[in-house]
Amino acid sequence: MVSVVLTEELKRVKEVLSTWKKVDDIVSKLCPSPIAAQETSTANACSAVNITAGLVGFLSGNFSNGKWRDEYLGVNATVKGGFGTENGVKFTGRGAGAEWPVGSQGENQLYHFANYNFTLVATVSIHGEPEEENPHSINWCEDE
Repeated sequence: MVSVVLTEELKRVKEVLSTWKKVDDIVSKLCPSPIAAQETSTANACSAVNITAGLVGFLSGNFSNGKWRDEYLGVNATVKGGFGTENGVKFTGRGAGAEWPVGSQGENQLYHFANYNFTLVATVSIHGEPEEENPHSINWCEDE
């Protein structure tokens, strides 16, 4: 029989849980209007009942060295053609964007949650009007 002291690991678990609670609180307040947040329909992504359900990542203002750091302490996104700003990342030029690499491991899937329903939140703002037809795109994947 082996005895192991897990004091440091327990401390880290408590820190992670505390961070998750803080991020859940922040994310649950992201809806633009009190009416949207009060709606109880599960079809409304802004309902307090729904927005943090299955939350595994939050990409917001934590960016450095080409990495958009997951404030939920999970998987970071790789940024191409962007730079950090006060509130996040500004993308510039054709092909700019971020990749959240949870589905690119093939059979060696490190992020098993990607096989099930999950929520990733990224705060974004779009500045200006399009000068061309469909110059910007926001892509997402929904698996039913």
